[in-house]
Amino acid sequence: MARLRTIQNYSTLDSYGFLLLNTGEYKEAIDIFKQIFELEGIRYPRIMGWLGAANARSGQEDQARLLIKELEELRTQSTAGSPGFFIAVIYAALGENEKALGWITTATVEHEMEIPWLTTEPQFYALHELADFEALVKKVGFPGL
Repeated sequence: MARLRTIQNYSTLDSYGFLLLNTGEYKEAIDIFKQIFELEGIRYPRIMGWLGAANARSGQEDQARLLIKELEELRTQSTAGSPGFFIAVIYAALGENEKALGWITTATVEHEMEIPWLTTEPQFYALHELADFEALVKKVGFPGL
């Protein structure tokens, strides 16, 4: 990871943080996501969501919930960047499936830009077996899981 710390490129850090999150390297993912905020000076909903998921999965539930609140506040100003989708990502990582499904529904209704990744977002894999998730997938127009 030390080598990547010298990379000052959003796209590379975004992809690397996503990889770390989804391979269980939560502490390292948290570090990378925080580095993106420092590099960009912007708190992107996407990075906030994945940071919240990493926090949730590493036992830092309070930090994850703070990010949910921040995303909810951001969402009152704009749905740009899919804050509803990423609130769902954090709730899914917390294991709060009903809340995650509610926010996925909101993101779907509001046509948030991340919806094309509904079936491939790793934080949603545990939801794939739920009938309500399957119904949302079909409603969006994807084939069943």
